[in-house]
Amino acid sequence: MENLYTASTYILIFFVYCFIGWVWECAIKSVGERKFVNSGFLTGPWLPIYGCGAYLMLAASYPADGNPALTFIFGGAAAMIMELLTGLTMEKLFAVRYWDYTKYPLNIKGYVCLPVTLLWGAFSVLLVYVIHPPVAELMFGIPAPLSIPLSAVLSALFVVDFVHSTRTALSLKATLEALRSRVDMTGKLTLAAEKLGEKVSLGWESGFGLDALRRESARLSDALAERFNARIPDEERKILGEVSELLSDIKKSNAELRTRLEALKPERKSMMSLLSRSPSAKSREFGDLLQRLRELPDTDEIFRRRGKNKDDDKEEEKKKDK
Repeated sequence: MENLYTASTYILIFFVYCFIGWVWECAIKSVGERKFVNSGFLTGPWLPIYGCGAYLMLAASYPADGNPALTFIFGGAAAMIMELLTGLTMEKLFAVRYWDYTKYPLNIKGYVCLPVTLLWGAFSVLLVYVIHPPVAELMFGIPAPLSIPLSAVLSALFVVDFVHSTRTALSLKATLEALRSRVDMTGKLTLAAEKLGEKVSLGWESGFGLDALRRESARLSDALAERFNARIPDEERKILGEVSELLSDIKKSNAELRTRLEALKPERKSMMSLLSRSPSAKSREFGDLLQRLRELPDTDEIFRRRGKNKDDDKEEEKKKDK
């Protein structure tokens, strides 16, 4: 029972520092955005990097043996390594960098930088000598009948939040891959149009721009059919065959992309919430597609238009049959 009580108390201390970090980050980002920003990868009021960082800095301070200067150096170095590894891991998994220090001097690929590392060092000194003693005393003062269930409930909520946010981040990555597929289709359609001597107008006015792709590829298909029916040299007929293959590939890719978007639709609000919590998030893999996703209309609008276009397609087919 005593071991369980001790463990529950350390868990509560972890959440205290997670909450302090959340308040700190929210304050900074809210000032920068001039509105309240619920900062962090997770939805709840906790930033685990601060909870883990606090324990890491406390552990790093033991060799300092009460020396504030060494506490500053060891704590700052430990926190910098943790932040670097966390940033690398998250970008590897999700293809998005949820914080970016590229604008700060002496940064390492935007994951860490000297000013923030110095801030971590200062926080280490403040933590060891000012913050942690009263926090530990307060948490260990909570009786076991309260601390054990409280830590269990917070841990359960934290795990649920972590799983949900991870799933959302993976859905965001899948959505960005879908956007990249749309860009690839645009390139193929433009190439097909050039071979036909046509021009295409491809905007993003309807969600992912699938409406424009459908409309323009259908128009090019009609133009292709007319050219095939005409008397043309064999060399030009060969080019038209290549165009036909491109349009067929676009039609197949468009259908696959719509299916992927349908599967991602329930995650739309969660994805946008995640992006709103990380206004400085960037992606080296997907470039400006991340910003493009921020600017897209609501998913319901995208799929409502999609349904409308399906009806339009049916009407067009009926007219052709007649």
